[in-house]
Amino acid sequence: MQINVYEFTDPREFLVSVLKEKQTVNPRFSLRTWSRQLGFSSPNMLSMILRGERSLRPKVVTSIAETLNLKETEKKYFEILTVFSRAKTPNEKNIYANILKEIRPDKKFSTLALDEFKCISDWYHIAVIEMLRLKDFKEEPSWISKRLGSTVSTQIIKDAIARLFRLGILTRDKRGKLICHKKDYSTTYDVPHEAIQKFHTQMLEKAQNALKDQPVDKREVSSITFTIDSSKIKKAKEMIRRFQDELSKVISTDNGDQTYQFNVQFFNLTDGGQK
Repeated sequence: MQINVYEFTDPREFLVSVLKEKQTVNPRFSLRTWSRQLGFSSPNMLSMILRGERSLRPKVVTSIAETLNLKETEKKYFEILTVFSRAKTPNEKNIYANILKEIRPDKKFSTLALDEFKCISDWYHIAVIEMLRLKDFKEEPSWISKRLGSTVSTQIIKDAIARLFRLGILTRDKRGKLICHKKDYSTTYDVPHEAIQKFHTQMLEKAQNALKDQPVDKREVSSITFTIDSSKIKKAKEMIRRFQDELSKVISTDNGDQTYQFNVQFFNLTDGGQK
């Protein structure tokens, strides 16, 4: 399983991501299949848990952990996370947050920090932010999901919007309209951060899909291979970033009709030799 339980502060979000991952690996895997593995008589129970309409009970948590083959520390984290999610008072939350902090490999637990990680690592957050500028934008998770090709579920979109609110990136104007509060939500250059690596990996995968699925007049995918003097790498990166900024200034607009992604790859093909 590729989903990392330590990236989550909400057990339900973890389970929704796990289901999506399972269905990506095996399109025939269904809610009914997983429900049978858990020993449920019907998929309704699991469906209600994933929608947040029913809480996770200890017996169910144990069954889920077993079907996912979680390691002991991962299982413990997941179990405590479910208790943390049900805690009613700040004092209770603090007690379980401290336990979770001790279990995590990095010995850190912050709902805000993990929100930031998810926001950076999962591509649909930045997509939702940019989609606010579409002239036909609708603040409906189902509409957003459909415009994203239904590659992200309605529930995940709901979670993403809630996360963006918690981070102060999204807010509402005086008329109650959803707006982007923070205009600069870019990441620091050259940070070897797992979240940033995950984001770029996702976007490279989406670029591969676009290469197969989108007509050539709707996309631009090209490349060039050349030999360079490595002392000019810094200059090349500066030129690439300057071009990105200039391109954005020219074609980025409010009241647009589509949201596009622009990727640039500049990397070493001969890294098996001298460094």
